[in-house]
Amino acid sequence: MHRTLFDVYGPNRRRYDYYANVKDRLEPAGQGRQEFRFTTEDFYSYTCAHDYRHYYGSGIGLRSCVDTYVYLKRCESAMDWAYIERECAEMGIAEYEALRRSLSKKLFAGEALTAPRRTCLIAWRRPARMATAISSSKTAWRATAATDRGTCLGACSRA
Repeated sequence: MHRTLFDVYGPNRRRYDYYANVKDRLEPAGQGRQEFRFTTEDFYSYTCAHDYRHYYGSGIGLRSCVDTYVYLKRCESAMDWAYIERECAEMGIAEYEALRRSLSKKLFAGEALTAPRRTCLIAWRRPARMATAISSSKTAWRATAATDRGTCLGACSRA
C-alpha cells in the first residue's frame, strides 16, 4: 500500500500537488456518516494516475487493462468526459489516459489480437531489456524503458 501516490520531489510533483488535499476531492458517502468517496469520474482519474505511476516506474500487467475495461463497461456512458480530460491534463496524464482507455476497449471488444499488438503487450509487461546494454546506469535504463513502454502503448492502442 502506498503512503502517497506520488513523491513530492522530481517529475511527479505535479501529480503530488493534485492529490495533496485529497479530501477536497471527496463527497459524503451518505447522510450523517463520516464516510467519503470519490465521484465516478474522480475515482476513474485516480486509478488512471495510480496506473501511470506504476506504468512509468516499473511496468504494469494485463490486470490494469481488465480493470479499466470493466469500469468503463459499467460507468462510461454516465461519466463526464470533459471533466476527466481536464483533470488528467492538469495531472499531465491526458495522453496516457486516452491510450489506456483505447487499448482496454480494443483488447476486450472481441477483436482478434494482431501480431503487433501481441508484441506491444509483451513489451508493456516487461520493459525493454535492450536499455541495459546501452547504459549500466539504473536511471538511464528506467528512462529508456519508460520511453519504450510509452511508445509501445501508443502503438498498441492504434494498431
